[in-house]
Amino acid sequence: MKQHGVTKETVKRFLVDAGAVFVNYGETDERKLGATRGGNSFTVEQEVREMEIDGVKGKVKGARRVISVSAAIVANLIEMTAENFKLALAGLDSTDYPDTAAKTHDSLRRNREIADSDYLKNIALVGNISGTDTPIILMIYNALADGNLELSTEDKNEAGLEVTFSAHFDPADLEVGDDTEPYEIRFPIETP
Repeated sequence: MKQHGVTKETVKRFLVDAGAVFVNYGETDERKLGATRGGNSFTVEQEVREMEIDGVKGKVKGARRVISVSAAIVANLIEMTAENFKLALAGLDSTDYPDTAAKTHDSLRRNREIADSDYLKNIALVGNISGTDTPIILMIYNALADGNLELSTEDKNEAGLEVTFSAHFDPADLEVGDDTEPYEIRFPIETP
């Protein structure tokens, strides 16, 4: 009896390489977020409640329910742009500096609360499955970077910016009873 799970199809089913991170994937304003290093990640965390029943000595099939869910994509950016900084710290506004014809910088500052317009339609991590030309797409909806902004520099190295984008439920969907979780995995169909 073999002591492994390898089949002739195994090598066609690996998720390979770091993939690319897209802003508003599949939309008219789609763009690549930029170069990354150290890979990227897609996470769905959930709290599942096991309903306890008097007299039962263990877990009961069907007696579990999802209490909360949180989905995120972490991008490890090394490509620095003003637009990426604005995504990394929600609510930043951009103005010309100096405010003359001889502009030299974009001035990024925040003097307001996070607006609905700061949420992105989606963030997608698009990667390759080894046996297909069709990509796997790991997507979160109503995405917002809601972590801290930390940038470290060092000699003989490039700075990296880790940005965590979190998915958010849309109140308009919840109002009409649609509580579909705000993430999606588009897995390519295997072809013979």
